[in-house]
Amino acid sequence: MTARAQLEQLTHGWYGYGVFAGVLTLFANGLGLASLLTAAGSTLFGFVLTFYLGRALLRRSSATRFALIGLSVLGGVLGVFGTGALALAFLSTWTLSALALVVVVGAQVLMNVRSFRVLTDRTVKGYFA
Repeated sequence: MTARAQLEQLTHGWYGYGVFAGVLTLFANGLGLASLLTAAGSTLFGFVLTFYLGRALLRRSSATRFALIGLSVLGGVLGVFGTGALALAFLSTWTLSALALVVVVGAQVLMNVRSFRVLTDRTVKGYFA
């Protein structure tokens, strides 16, 4: 798979995560108007951010790649701790909203690991050279 295809696939994965997280957060917080607006706003913000970062990567912005490698490591490490803390909170409350947060943060960790793997791949490094 070419580096460009890997970067496009990663961008599409982040779009999918945004939809997944938005829908799960919406149901975890209830189907009220405030919850709907918050979920829609955060999903839209995630889409816009993903769009611009994805385009910067496709334009071969080494600074963006370098920053995203650092953010993926930081997000992965902090996400693991966050997932653990949320899992402990779920075990004490046994609520669906707590379980939804565990799943959303766990998926975010997986996306950060995937981002790190793609951005440090040999063919992707060569794409930025």
